[in-house]
Amino acid sequence: MDGVTSLDDQLFLLLADHIDVYNRTDHKRSHTIAVPGLVRHKWNDLTSCELKRCLYVSDCEGTCVRRVGLDGSAVTWPVSNKPRGLSVSSADQSLLVTCVGGRKLIKLNSEGQVLLELTLRVDIELPWHAIQLSDDQFLVCHGLAVTSLHRVCVVNTDGEIVRSLGGGRGCDANHFNVPCHLTTDKRTRSIFVADYCNRRVTELSMQSLQYLRSVIDHLSSEPRRLHVNNSMRRLYVAIANSVYVLQLGL
Repeated sequence: MDGVTSLDDQLFLLLADHIDVYNRTDHKRSHTIAVPGLVRHKWNDLTSCELKRCLYVSDCEGTCVRRVGLDGSAVTWPVSNKPRGLSVSSADQSLLVTCVGGRKLIKLNSEGQVLLELTLRVDIELPWHAIQLSDDQFLVCHGLAVTSLHRVCVVNTDGEIVRSLGGGRGCDANHFNVPCHLTTDKRTRSIFVADYCNRRVTELSMQSLQYLRSVIDHLSSEPRRLHVNNSMRRLYVAIANSVYVLQLGL
């Protein structure tokens, strides 16, 4: 499963070169949206924009982002440096693209124009995903190799780290092994982290990055993508070929 998001009463799953659409209540599939030209890559991503009523798909190998309408229409925006993680700002509905090449965060408006291009500091190797927390702070997860750092970091608009959790890769409460995707719970102001190689999802405090709990662990496969639907209080965890649905507290 390459991506998961929701909009209104629909759940969207990115699989290879298409998006399957499900009813969000009973999880029955209703139809499929084709994404012509999309190159399959397990680190592509999917997100949605409530204001513009559209979906965004990152095409890592195709070096672009595709804006996909709910009617199947599509527009392609070139984005270099291997775009991976995607998120939409709750404040201005801009799209934040995390690029592994060059350690870039690129912020685009609804027409694909660049609003901000941020280079992360050199020790933030292999950034996977980012979320904008405020006008001047971003949440980033990164790390892959044995020798690299595996962290969740808050960075400012200069790319400098404000605070972080993690270090060398590990499996205890305060360490990660390839933290690859993030989502936030607006109600509790917490962060969920897909801890890929540890096969778990952990919850952190948004304010301090303090570890709160392990939401789900010992997954049957590595978690790749996360999505919270705040109105239904559900956390979606996408793994290789299925999605876990967890009911969050009210």
